[in-house]
Amino acid sequence: SNTTLRIDFTLVGTVLTEKTQEISEVLAVNKHRLREKVVLEIRAAEISDLMNPGLGLIKRRILEKSNSLFGDPVFHAIVISDFSFMEQ
Repeated sequence: SNTTLRIDFTLVGTVLTEKTQEISEVLAVNKHRLREKVVLEIRAAEISDLMNPGLGLIKRRILEKSNSLFGDPVFHAIVISDFSFMEQ
C-alpha cells in the first residue's frame, strides 16, 4: 500500500544480575544482528499488533528471536517503552 509508518520506541531486555557482564560482552559483538532482528519483527507486524496496548505478540517475537540469536535464553523479558507510531 501507499502507507508509511513511523515507529519509535525504546527496547529493554531484562537479564539476571549475575549474567550482566556476560550479556554485555555478547551484545557488544552482536548488537547489529540483534537490531536487524528487531527491525524485521517490527516490519512484519500487523497494524493490529502495533495497536495492541501491551504489544504482547511483538514482545514475545522479539524475545524469541533475540534468545535464538544468542543460543540460549539470556533475556527473561522484553520491555518496550516510549512506543509511538504514526500512519501517513
